[in-house]
Amino acid sequence: MSRPPPEPVYVLRGHEAEIHCVKFLWNNEYLATGDLSGRLCLWNLSTKRARASWKAHSESILAIESWQEDTLLSQARDNKTILWRLPQDFRVQSTEVGPEPEQIAVLDVGSMTFCRMALLSTEEGTGFIAAPNVAEPYMVDLFALPSGKRLLSRIGSSKPASKGIPSNDMCMAIKLFYAQSTTNIMMLAGYESGTVRLWALRSVLSLDLSSDSSFALSSSADNLIVKYALVSDNIVGNAEQVVLASFKTKRTGNSMVRIRDDGKIIGTVGWDGKARIFSAKTFKPLAVLDYHRDSLYTLDIAPVMTRSVGQTDASSQPTSSTALTIGSRSVERKAQHLLACAGKDERISLWDIY
Repeated sequence: MSRPPPEPVYVLRGHEAEIHCVKFLWNNEYLATGDLSGRLCLWNLSTKRARASWKAHSESILAIESWQEDTLLSQARDNKTILWRLPQDFRVQSTEVGPEPEQIAVLDVGSMTFCRMALLSTEEGTGFIAAPNVAEPYMVDLFALPSGKRLLSRIGSSKPASKGIPSNDMCMAIKLFYAQSTTNIMMLAGYESGTVRLWALRSVLSLDLSSDSSFALSSSADNLIVKYALVSDNIVGNAEQVVLASFKTKRTGNSMVRIRDDGKIIGTVGWDGKARIFSAKTFKPLAVLDYHRDSLYTLDIAPVMTRSVGQTDASSQPTSSTALTIGSRSVERKAQHLLACAGKDERISLWDIY
C-alpha cells in the first residue's frame, strides 16, 4: 500500500501579495520572505510568527541574503539592493512584531532580467555583492560590503560575440565563490543564450612605484600585495613575466599601498581600519597601526630627510628664542619618519615609523 502524500508541517500566513522569494537565515532560526508588493517578512521558526514585516521596496522582491549576525540584504525589481541592520534585541524570543530594520546602504543594481544578486562573505567581516549593471544588464558590477562601494563595473564588456552568441547576451544568474585553496574571487554567470562563463575577478585598488623605478607594488580587493620588476627588457606587453612575488596579508581589501622613498619600508591601509608596515625587501611584517575603527582609504609616507648634528633650518636664521624653538621643531619634524592615514571615520592619524 502506497504512503499518503506528505502534508506541510505548518503554513505561514501574513502576506497579501504573491510571494516571490523565501530564504532560511541564521542557522535556520528564521525564514525571510518577500512578495510582489515589496514587503519583506522575517518569521521566527520557533514561534511560527512574523518578528518583522515592513515595506522594503516599491517593487517585487527578487532575493534576500543574510550577512553577519544582525544584517541582511534585499534586492527587488526597483533596481535597488538595500543593506538592513536589525534592532539590537531583534533575535530575542518574542511573539511581538518588532520595529522596522535600519536602512544603512542602497546599491543601484539591474533587475530587468530578474537576475538575483550573489553574495560572498569573508572571514574578516567584509563581503562582496555581484549584480547586473543598471544600464547594461548583460554586464555585471561588483560591490564591497559594508561600504557599498563599486569595485568593478561592467564585467563582461570585453567579451566578443562568437559562435552565434550576441555580445549583449543578458545575464540571468550569478554565483560568487573563492577559487579552491586561494583568496581569488571567481564569478560563475549564466546568460540568456544558455552559455555559462567563469570570470576571475581582480580589482586593483592602488599602485605605487619605487623612487628609482626598479619595482612597483599593487594592492587589490583580495589579500595580495603584488611586486613587479621594472628593469626587464620584456616589460611591455608581458605583465605576467615581470611579477616578482605575491605576498599575502591577513585581511582582504587593501585600499592603498605606498613605498617609502628610501625603498626600505612599505605601508598599506585596508577596509579593516588598520595600517600595516612591511619590509620592502622581505615583506616581513614590522608593525600594525591600530587606531581607527572603520575602513581606511588613503595613506602617505613622508620622504626620509636626515640632518647632521647642529644643523638648522636653512630657510631662515632665527633671531629670537621663540624663533629658535620653532625652527628647531621644524627641522626635527622634517627628520621624522612620518606616516599619515585616514578614512571613513573622518580622522587623520599621524605615526612616527621606522
